[in-house]
Amino acid sequence: MPNSIINLQNTPNKEGVVSRSVAFQSNGAMLKGTLYTPEGASQPLPAAIVAGAWTTVKEQMPGTYARELAARGFAALAFDFTGWGESEGAPRYVEDPVVKTADIQAAADFLATLDEVDSARISGLGVCASSGYMADAVASNANLQKVALVAPWLHDPAMAEAVYGGPEVVPGLIALSEAPGAGEQVLLGASAIGSQCDR
Repeated sequence: MPNSIINLQNTPNKEGVVSRSVAFQSNGAMLKGTLYTPEGASQPLPAAIVAGAWTTVKEQMPGTYARELAARGFAALAFDFTGWGESEGAPRYVEDPVVKTADIQAAADFLATLDEVDSARISGLGVCASSGYMADAVASNANLQKVALVAPWLHDPAMAEAVYGGPEVVPGLIALSEAPGAGEQVLLGASAIGSQCDR
């Protein structure tokens, strides 16, 4: 078998892969995605939902992995979560595990309706922080049969508290995030915000 190189740089076009824009509902918000499929593929295809690290949108990490999966025979969906990228929803750009898990489940339900997808072979690929959301979605949605995780960050409350500055800082971060106009603020690192929380 000849050696092959897998290029995971963000290249929007990949030979042998076609894409189309799609949209589906999740808890009243219209989510926008891109479905990648192998060019000239026979139907129906095994499918995968791809979710990336924190703060990524479909054109970034999820799209890169989705294109690679399509080149290997999958129908692969990259989408913007509620409140992110081109998808509807407010507040904007909030990392909410419950909402993101529900969005993955809605994506699985959507894929199961497509003619080009084998609804008995839908899987999830979670990268970094989305690994936890994906694992939760696969465990609780009958349309998702398998899960793969890449560089998983499976955070729990204790880990998140430590990452964001400890038990003294986290309540202040939450208060800042809930303050009027918080969506227009630029957030600093936890160590810099710690001094703001003491004021």
